[in-house]
This record gives sequence, C-alpha cells and structure tokens, in this order.
Amino acid sequence: MNGFRNLGITVLRISEDIEETACDLFRTYDLPRLSYTDCTSFALINAHHISHVFTFDEHFRIIRFNHSVIVL
Repeated sequence: MNGFRNLGITVLRISEDIEETACDLFRTYDLPRLSYTDCTSFALINAHHISHVFTFDEHFRIIRFNHSVIVL
C-alpha cells in the first residue's frame, strides 16, 4: 500500500464503527443491487467528509449523505 502514498492516494481502512454504519445503511435502503461494499463506501464518505466521488454506480446519486457530495 505504500505505493499509493507516492501517488497522493489515501487508503481508508474499515473500522468497527464504519462496519456498524454500513450494516445500518444496508438494512435501511431497499434498493436493487445495493451491496454491502457500496454501504461501506457511503459510511466512509460520511465519516471522512469526502466531497467528490468518481463512480459509475447510480446508488451514489440516490443515497443521501451527511454533507454535499459531488458524484462524477
């Protein structure tokens, strides 16, 4: 993972708090093809106040985040 630092990329790890939040999100949203992995991403976005997300996954345009998030 050290190679990512040289590229200016921060790797975020999943903590127990993020896992719990992701499970709550997974149970809350009844969306077709919504994955637990999606929910861990949503939890990380909220916890770390990530402002921009590059994805082809339409779920990121549906989910409400705790702050403004631009989906690219």
